Amino acid sequence: MRRGSRRIGDVALELVGVDALGERRHVMADGAPRHHTALTLSHWPATPSPPRLARDTSCEIALAALAAHWRLPLDVDAVTSDHLDEDGACALFVLSAPELAARHSGLLAGVARAGDFDVVATMAAGRVAWTLRALFDAERSPLAVGTSSRKGDEWTGRAYDGALAQLPGFLEHPERAIELYGDEESAWSTGEAALSAGRLRTTRDRTLDLAVVEADDALAGGPFARIGHGHALPVHPAVLHRAVSQSRVLVRWGDRWCYYDRYETWVRTVCRPRLLRRELGPLAAELSAAEPGATSWVADPCGALVPVLAPLGGTSELAPEFIVAAVRRHLASAPPAWDPACSTGAMLDPRPAR
Repeated sequence: MRRGSRRIGDVALELVGVDALGERRHVMADGAPRHHTALTLSHWPATPSPPRLARDTSCEIALAALAAHWRLPLDVDAVTSDHLDEDGACALFVLSAPELAARHSGLLAGVARAGDFDVVATMAAGRVAWTLRALFDAERSPLAVGTSSRKGDEWTGRAYDGALAQLPGFLEHPERAIELYGDEESAWSTGEAALSAGRLRTTRDRTLDLAVVEADDALAGGPFARIGHGHALPVHPAVLHRAVSQSRVLVRWGDRWCYYDRYETWVRTVCRPRLLRRELGPLAAELSAAEPGATSWVADPCGALVPVLAPLGGTSELAPEFIVAAVRRHLASAPPAWDPACSTGAMLDPRPAR
């Protein structure tokens, strides 16, 4: 080992809220580096994570750093993250409790993917991810009881402290936190039943990396069937992502529509190449002009974490084949507008509403 350095895993890094860092040198997990960041372990766009550690999630990057005994300057003994989410929590746990994390590495990686990508590989991973999600939601989190600070850096630090203190128990016995994950699991189970019953029908375009999903118009969705900044879906997004692997998803149920680029296209992933995002604003204008009534389509900028294109109010009077053809044509012809390898504009975009 070089003089004046240590290796990740030799000691547990202290979890420090981003509001309490001051000028303390630290590791930034699942976020953008700050002035006193000594090492960034993040899949965020354009962040300076070591290329040798590149993985799909920040948790997996942290696990790779732990396995490689990555060197740190001797004066770095803290780890932090600048926003709340499940992948960030898992990355923080890896660095602040390395021995425990090594025992649960596979489950932690699954939790991170369930949280960030809405891809549920096992029930245990889903349950832990949904438990953390409930703890981070200030409107329903028991960690918010008795505090007036439910947003910003102070809440981020408080929520991480409380959640990570309980995470070892969640990893050992995910089923015991049912009061936290139960409602979301119920929504997921309802969607899974619909998928098994053939109430979701899919068409895949490998060239465009596009999946068109037609769902029964009777599917009600609900508070956990949301994508991006709260846009409605007919089922939980993890159900859609089990049905299709494509990065671009166009969903129709009845006269309701929602197109979105999955979160995997905002961050840097290595599992498989993904097509770069296109700006959706011109497509929204084209569809709005074609509507026979007063309906307008709206689109998020391509730098949003999960950009959505949808008719305002959710419903459209256009023929389904017209909408599908317009989406395909736009994705095939519009120039790339977002590259996670070099884009930085979305660093200030908040996490999407759940």
